[in-house]
Amino acid sequence: MGQEEPMRETEEEDELFIFRPLLSHLQLDKLPELAISLKTGLLGGDICSPLTCTVSPRPLIGTYNILFRVTFSDSTEWLFKIPFIGYLPEWLEASGRKLRSEVNTMRFIRKYTKIPVPEVYAFDCHLDNLINAPYIALEFINGITMLTKWFAKPGGYEQLSEEQLEERRVRWLKAVAEYMFELGKFRFDQCGMLDFKEGGDGPIGIDPLRVPDMLAESHVEPSSDVVPQKYCDIGPFSDTKSYLLGRLHLQASNTSAIHLHRILRQLINWIPESMANFELGPHGHRFVLCHPDLDLDNIIISNDGECRILSIIDWDGASTSPLCIGNERYPSWLSREWHPVVYQYDPDDPESDDLENSPEELERFRDIYATYMQELVGCEREALTSFSYIYEMLEIAAANIYFIKGIVYSLCRDCITASRPRDLDDDEDIYLSDVIQAFQEDFPEQMVMDRLRDGFLKLCGEDY
Repeated sequence: MGQEEPMRETEEEDELFIFRPLLSHLQLDKLPELAISLKTGLLGGDICSPLTCTVSPRPLIGTYNILFRVTFSDSTEWLFKIPFIGYLPEWLEASGRKLRSEVNTMRFIRKYTKIPVPEVYAFDCHLDNLINAPYIALEFINGITMLTKWFAKPGGYEQLSEEQLEERRVRWLKAVAEYMFELGKFRFDQCGMLDFKEGGDGPIGIDPLRVPDMLAESHVEPSSDVVPQKYCDIGPFSDTKSYLLGRLHLQASNTSAIHLHRILRQLINWIPESMANFELGPHGHRFVLCHPDLDLDNIIISNDGECRILSIIDWDGASTSPLCIGNERYPSWLSREWHPVVYQYDPDDPESDDLENSPEELERFRDIYATYMQELVGCEREALTSFSYIYEMLEIAAANIYFIKGIVYSLCRDCITASRPRDLDDDEDIYLSDVIQAFQEDFPEQMVMDRLRDGFLKLCGEDY
């Protein structure tokens, strides 16, 4: 949603590959007509001269959406966000319900918080319109992503000192903590998407979550053509463990991965009840509204010396979440080191820190963020930030089959280390291979189970 970077034609073709089915149905030549009609309707009689508009020749590419930038003759700019499954037979009634929830959630947050969320001008959950696709027409934020500035080096093209760069990062962390803390005032008794009454002012209930259906995808035959992602509804859920187990249930369990599922299921069941059923407020709410992917590329900043946060974007999939992985959790770029598949920092490679922080830097930034969040929470209780990474890793592993192995193995190593008695000889210790072997058997050895459980509870901040 920020300013666009140059892209070579071959790169553009590669980026657009997964959108080929959508683009073959999309009536893109009708987008100017639709945009002018919508904007004219919003302006009413306040038009001095007939509106015209142009569509940027190169779209912006998201993970699940394609976005077209529209510039009007009055110098205003909109974005048209179109889901990559926005065509028949992939687009279902449930898909429209998810899009409607996203729009109404953004409008709700924009109205009742200070969080800078793009304004939504119009949307359509159906295919029977001028462009033959569902869309969200929203405000274009003229800026750059925080990703482009977070990893700046002292002296670089901005000619900033180490102290100035640190001050900027700390200022960002404080602002993000304040924005996320605001979401905590919206509390719910179930985990799912927000359901809004047509024209209503706030949510009236909780709908099922619309999530990728990994079981269905596991049965799709390999093909050189684009295979659209499959989705299904799960929930709503009333407690943390049932939510995480519900996500894990969608993973196809083959012979080579059955021990991973067993370990992850056991870790989820070991989540301390004090956290799994943590409640806030007099009504005992266990769930809170949160951003679905709070990462550096979803925060837009001004492209000037101030680098102010202009907007937090990409609320696709926004829902209520368990408090332990809710609005007080770390932003995802601060917990990367616990995500072994994606964390690429290499102390022996001087270029690896171009887009990665070192473990020491991440620990320092987490301490700063957790301190700010605790100040916002106050002295009534402990903020849920410090241990949120454990539950975040469980959620990521349960929700994505590609990450389960790396995360489960990493958690097991940490559990073994955390529970190791000081006076234990190396030849008496257990190792990751012992855990794997134990869970490949029908009845894991009790000593292994005890060490794993004790270590996990210690990581969760519990005494054992």
